[in-house]
Amino acid sequence: QRTAGLMENVQLYTTAITAAASLGDYERAFELVSRMNFAGVKPNMKTLTSLMGACISSEKYDYAMDVYKKIQNPDGYANTLIVRAHCGIGQYDNALDIVQSANDERLMSGKQIMTSYNYITRSALRSRDYAAARKTMDNLLQNNFIPSKKTLHFVVDSLGLITKRGASETAVDDGNEKFEFLMYLLDSLEGKKLMCSGHLYAAILSEGARLGGLERKICSIISGSKIDGSQKDVHIDETGTNSKDGPDITWSQLLRDYAQFKDRLDEIELPPVRVQINSREIRQVLFAERGVSYRARRSKQLRSRVPTN
Repeated sequence: QRTAGLMENVQLYTTAITAAASLGDYERAFELVSRMNFAGVKPNMKTLTSLMGACISSEKYDYAMDVYKKIQNPDGYANTLIVRAHCGIGQYDNALDIVQSANDERLMSGKQIMTSYNYITRSALRSRDYAAARKTMDNLLQNNFIPSKKTLHFVVDSLGLITKRGASETAVDDGNEKFEFLMYLLDSLEGKKLMCSGHLYAAILSEGARLGGLERKICSIISGSKIDGSQKDVHIDETGTNSKDGPDITWSQLLRDYAQFKDRLDEIELPPVRVQINSREIRQVLFAERGVSYRARRSKQLRSRVPTN
């Protein structure tokens, strides 16, 4: 009976701590744990992960790390929380090391690992740490995970590529670095023969149109390199290398050395952009392609010069 009573008390305390976590009240959560210890009730795994959640909700990431150290044999959920804690203070390498170790030792489910990859990528991009975002994406692909549509949507959202109409741009404009990362992302997807979502594709073209100049030219070429990606037989190229019949250069190389390649574009085989577009993205994609189409603009200018009778 005493054991049953203690178990019931653990569940009650854990429920109360979880409620405190949902409110971001870490002080209340710690107070409840202190009361548990005083009453001789030992916190279990769920209690401690709830306490970590309260600390993270309150942005007390150091406290969350301290709680994690008290967990013996952390489960997958505890590892996802410590990843978030590291991201909260910009320790993206540490967060990635935890994911890699958990993947190697089978300590997290595939879904938990993918969720953690998404969280690191989103956090790194929001803080404009493009090196960390690249490292995370490289690690994800090397471990043969496939970026989901949600992953690609997080990229668009974190970079603020497509904002609501009328929304003002309040972030510091880092357009060139942002665009370089987007070219890297296209190259990474093509390196594994993976799809680019219509949403991401349209966002890249819109960013090129916004920046103008060289970036707009590159996006016009990207638009011409689009191929239908609606086929279902998606697979990862585990070799990670291009075949002999592959492209001559990457999008990143074209952006960096455009002056070297611009007069030979008709002779160079460019990477295809495999785009999978759903019905809700068609209008967005067409609008974005129109924004980087030089031919459409020239045709409009020519029509305006035609004399009328």
